Amino acid sequence: MDELTRRDAIRATAVGVAAVGTMALAAVDEKAAKAADKDHPNAGKHVESKAAAITLGPREVWAVVGPDGKLCRGQYVKSSAKVGTGMYEVIFTRDVRRGVYLATIGLCGFVGASPPGQINVVGRVSNVNGVFIETTDSAGKFVDLGFHLLVVNPEGFA
Repeated sequence: MDELTRRDAIRATAVGVAAVGTMALAAVDEKAAKAADKDHPNAGKHVESKAAAITLGPREVWAVVGPDGKLCRGQYVKSSAKVGTGMYEVIFTRDVRRGVYLATIGLCGFVGASPPGQINVVGRVSNVNGVFIETTDSAGKFVDLGFHLLVVNPEGFA
């Protein structure tokens, strides 16, 4: 059996200390994230999806929304609204909690180009039919931008 060299012992100790430090940082980051999320417009009581294989619905639902939060066009959309600067919600006519959300910055019309920016999408915490969208400029500052949103739901689930 090989003997443990001093170099190996130091290396093993360093790796162990780094792992403990990483776990401590992760715990601090998680606490900070929870505190920051408390006041977020998409914070609130989480609603579980009740979708089941026996309740079929449309597979693809989509919306094109202007910077003012108004729906330009869409399919199976109940409503859209601006809930804050650069923050929107789109409510569909079906449960979309099990779907995948795809979004891009874009205009309502068919001519021109949108200012560059970034977009973030997540399910609406308080409504299983909803999606929450954030738009920012290239520097990360919340700005009102139009967007195109597509939700693709798995086969056989509402």
